[in-house]
Amino acid sequence: MPDHERLDEGINETDLDLIAALQWSPRAGVRDLAEVLGVSAATVSRRLNRLIDNGHLRVVAQINWSALDEVPPRYVWMSAEPKLVASLAAEVSQLEQTQYVAITTGPSDIFAIVQPRNRADGADLLIDTLSGLDGLVSSRTDTVLKSHRTAAEWRLNRLSREQCDRLQGTRVSETVQSATLTEEAWRVARLVRRNGRIGATEVARALDLPQSTAYRVLLGLLDRGIVTPRVEIEPGLIGFPIDALINLTVQLGELTTIAGILSKHPSARSVATVAGTASLTYIGSFRSEQDVERLITDDLASLSGINHIEVSMVQRVLKRYWIRRDGVRLLDDALNFPSVNDAIADPRSVGNLD
Repeated sequence: MPDHERLDEGINETDLDLIAALQWSPRAGVRDLAEVLGVSAATVSRRLNRLIDNGHLRVVAQINWSALDEVPPRYVWMSAEPKLVASLAAEVSQLEQTQYVAITTGPSDIFAIVQPRNRADGADLLIDTLSGLDGLVSSRTDTVLKSHRTAAEWRLNRLSREQCDRLQGTRVSETVQSATLTEEAWRVARLVRRNGRIGATEVARALDLPQSTAYRVLLGLLDRGIVTPRVEIEPGLIGFPIDALINLTVQLGELTTIAGILSKHPSARSVATVAGTASLTYIGSFRSEQDVERLITDDLASLSGINHIEVSMVQRVLKRYWIRRDGVRLLDDALNFPSVNDAIADPRSVGNLD
């Protein structure tokens, strides 16, 4: 079935092409996007503004914890009293350390990804805060040891190779380099985190920095992969209404190979090696339950070294990458990342590095 037959909310083919281009190059300028897509700059600007104003799309950025030697995320699986599942999930989504919260079917009722501020905060969060929430029956926690793929890499397959090549010059580094950030760099990183298309002029104005300093710090963060711009949009809005969470127990000698193969699967939003009851956790978005079945019976079944899988299906996403959701809409009142109080520049910014 063509994409436009699956969509609602007034999303058309031009919007899908624009979203795909932004997923490939989140900081591409309006004129660059227009030239690659074969439409006018006015059309790109109008459609982008509409997507943002309707709460359908934001370009944010992820700060890569592995580059900064910070505390890794935790995957928390919770079982709840049946009548309190929704209220417990809502309460978990209010915690500033939760970047993802969903109500699920399968072994657990709720799945959350939490990002502690530090190791002490991680212990307090898991031992005291979460365990004290009303309705929680039991929980288990897996620690992310290595991210093989993140949602920033999940994209619509709509662009030709030529279009991707033409956008290549507007892309930022995907190679993550370790670094220790100055307070000045942290301030810029937090600002970019909330608006992945922000330019140096806007950074300088928001943080009262010299233009040359803002440009140097911003460029350094992007070039070293410390911050990675990403498009935030609900997959269901663009034809992928099914999310599946799959825990895999695999033979140790095959772990890296299987993680690499799964990271390349078109449905993959996240693949991580975890310390817990499973070896790998796979999070994917699909067009239908039949596509989930094909992943399991065809793709996973063909891989040697998988001993066991555990599948959970997402029923409702309350929060994704720190932004609370109302169906397919992103809620503006939930753009407060942990410990960030910096000013927000206009998310429609062209986002060129100069």
